[in-house]
Amino acid sequence: MFSVIVYKYIWDGNDIDTAKAHALLAREMSVPFPPFIGLELSEETTNRLLWFCGPITEVKWDNSKGRFTCFVKAEYPFSSGGCDYSFSWLVDDDLQNGWTLLGKKQHDTVEPNSESLSPGLDPNAVWPFLDRR
Repeated sequence: MFSVIVYKYIWDGNDIDTAKAHALLAREMSVPFPPFIGLELSEETTNRLLWFCGPITEVKWDNSKGRFTCFVKAEYPFSSGGCDYSFSWLVDDDLQNGWTLLGKKQHDTVEPNSESLSPGLDPNAVWPFLDRR
């Protein structure tokens, strides 16, 4: 099994340029093969999809921690398919399904959420990426 930590952004606008806030979430998991760009990750039971993310857009190997670090495609509350979810709903839904909130950024304020971090999740390691556009 390969240890993987997945990071994803949720933006509060139709796109990155119009967003006024975003959240960074993470999920730790093990997969039976090395992750690759384009891979979509999910977990489901026989009756329903528990969580979904993807596709992976960036993969890095962290030799010191012995795990892969991945970023997946960001989520936006407004879709072209007509399903409009609020920013808060998207974040809350992921939190209920096992994701960890590393922090939210609105305007120039960063609010890290370090209370719920497991020892392997370091928000300082990914905060420089919060403003990637």
